[in-house]
Amino acid sequence: MINPLEKFKHRNIAKVATAYAVVGWLMLQMTEIILPTFNAPQWIAQTIIFVVIMGFPIALLIAWASELKSDVNDHAYRESTLESSAIRASGSQIPKKLFYGVGAISVSVIGLFAFYVSTSLFDVNSPNEELSRTTGGAQFETAQNFRGPRFSLNLGATGYRALQNTTTDLAFSNNGRLLAFLDHGATTSEIFIKDLLFPDSTRLLGTIGWTQGSGQMFFSEDGEWLHFIDKGQLKRVRVEGGQFQTLNEAVTVVRSGFSSFDDNLIYSNIADGKLYKQILSTGETSKIEVDEDGGSFYSWPKILPDYAHLLVTSSDNATSVGDGNIQVIELETGVAKTLIRTASNAQYVNSGHIVFIRDAALWAVPFDLESLTLSGAQVPVIQGIETNSQYGHATFSVSDLGRLTYLPGKDRGEVGEELELKWISKDGNVTGSNLATASYGHIELSPTGDRAAFTIYTGDGSSDIWVWDLGRGTLGRRTFDGKASRSIWSANGDTLYYRHLDLGLRAVAANGTEQPITLFETDSPLWPQTISPDGSAIIFNTGQPYATYRLSLDDEIAGSNELSAEVVNLTPVVPLFLSAEISPTGDFISYCSNESGLNQVYVRPWPEIERGKWQASISGGCGATWDSSEELLYYRFSGVMYEVPYSLGEFNDQGKPTLIEFDIPTELEAMGRLSFVNSPNTWDPYDYSEDRDQFIVVGRIGSALEGLEEELLSAQTTLVVVENWFDELLSLAPSARSL
Repeated sequence: MINPLEKFKHRNIAKVATAYAVVGWLMLQMTEIILPTFNAPQWIAQTIIFVVIMGFPIALLIAWASELKSDVNDHAYRESTLESSAIRASGSQIPKKLFYGVGAISVSVIGLFAFYVSTSLFDVNSPNEELSRTTGGAQFETAQNFRGPRFSLNLGATGYRALQNTTTDLAFSNNGRLLAFLDHGATTSEIFIKDLLFPDSTRLLGTIGWTQGSGQMFFSEDGEWLHFIDKGQLKRVRVEGGQFQTLNEAVTVVRSGFSSFDDNLIYSNIADGKLYKQILSTGETSKIEVDEDGGSFYSWPKILPDYAHLLVTSSDNATSVGDGNIQVIELETGVAKTLIRTASNAQYVNSGHIVFIRDAALWAVPFDLESLTLSGAQVPVIQGIETNSQYGHATFSVSDLGRLTYLPGKDRGEVGEELELKWISKDGNVTGSNLATASYGHIELSPTGDRAAFTIYTGDGSSDIWVWDLGRGTLGRRTFDGKASRSIWSANGDTLYYRHLDLGLRAVAANGTEQPITLFETDSPLWPQTISPDGSAIIFNTGQPYATYRLSLDDEIAGSNELSAEVVNLTPVVPLFLSAEISPTGDFISYCSNESGLNQVYVRPWPEIERGKWQASISGGCGATWDSSEELLYYRFSGVMYEVPYSLGEFNDQGKPTLIEFDIPTELEAMGRLSFVNSPNTWDPYDYSEDRDQFIVVGRIGSALEGLEEELLSAQTTLVVVENWFDELLSLAPSARSL
């Protein structure tokens, strides 16, 4: 007798079953792995699964039918079963009945099974489908610890944007197909759009400037426009390309995103940190009067789906956004309610969550749109995202349908970064300072050149003023409450004027023998700039709107408590001097301004500032410092140090020059590209010593103060793209919709 297993192996049914199992397995693998890469809709995966399951019994029935029609005189088959003789004796009627009966029952049962499996096995929401959860429809159950498929997307070398210390910005279109990103140059950035269905289809939309803020892109609701900030102005461009459109020429916005819906635009004005609403069709602008609950500086406004409420970050000022609070504001009444503390850059996503930034991580919390309340716990969902906590910036974007992209990295605005001080000469010679590494910032040499004052920050955000004795090599602390920064020297070197976080402008004896006193009290951010050589006035920036002021001083009572009563002649100078410095002779003041659209170094007479104005830099510059002995002005631009000679002329009756003429600036090539840590915590990151003919510079450890920018520019920017992220989000932070 023939072995039954051997007989079965030679039957058509066995051959078809084996072949079909291999083909079915390959199709299921394609459904699970390949289709998400192409962003395929869910119904395609379900259809493939249904066809694979239904095809199996049909293929077996066809194989069986072919056997029934095979040679009835096959001796091996006739010997193996007696029933075959009966079948042959009765003709073809019994096999046909059996075939149709078994086939109908098999197809029906397996069809029901296939339908159930195809709708439940891959119960995920494709980025290209309309989620029922966005309409409050069907509820979804998501498996615990679900992890969406991930892939890498390389953007190439996107450069490095100074001040924010970030490598790019990101924006997804609503359907997650188009990705906008920035490619940074020396002083400008280029906006590109990439179609993820066609990876090589990257298009340039145009160039934007850095000054006063740039980037922070997002797509309009209809997907026709890309909005962004260009040199502090709100602009947009069609996705297909074309001319940039300026949405409001009269305002400079905060370095954060803004929001648009229907015919409305909502933004925060840098002049006062308040929220404004603009009707695009008419240009009508109105202030959103907020019943404040927390800080008074608003950024990152994002409209909620009801178009009646706004998510914002409320902070004390423009450079402490990461320590702010997330609030929801009712547009009609201005009533504000704090939802999340110590967080920034929040937005509502269609999974029913608010996602926000905290500690270089993306967090999420379930949110009830009807009651405007949190409905679950706050949990970190993506660790290690490139951020800048000072401005609340974060390099990520989420599409309306659940596709996430982000740039892995760290907080580039953290105040605890270890830095070092080094001397560098104009011929490129670098020497160490023999000081321990710390988070240094705002360095300035004393008028006699024998001491240096700077701020030292700590990881918890506190800061104090320290003095370094260059001759003895000793380091002494001058403030102790953790709220002091940005010190400058008095004309005689006896006093340090500095910014206090709560009290405004303060003064302390440089030798540490007296207690600090308050000169000018304000709760607005304040930046001491420069002292006149005769000690009669101090220049500082403060206020909302931010402006430059001159405060008269009396050196005879400097360091005494009487000085707080001698605040006189507080008058605006010119709008917003940055990095201002009065020349050692007291005849001129240099400063940085972007009035031409690019940061340039300008010089005016002092103190009669309206009697002249000259531009010292040509292709851009900031942070000027004087070398009066050689009649040179030094300044930096894009990590490069320049020097420009000047000459004086047209002296008045008092022998003071009324004219200054500048030569062509030249690059100090031997110094290379300096690794300035260009952030609000370091301005200014260097000073010049006439006695040493050297610069003292704050730089990163091990950089040798050279080549950092090239290293950053050559680095590749590789994003992580997460598919079906809403399901992953629901597994990590379950909401009422997922229960």
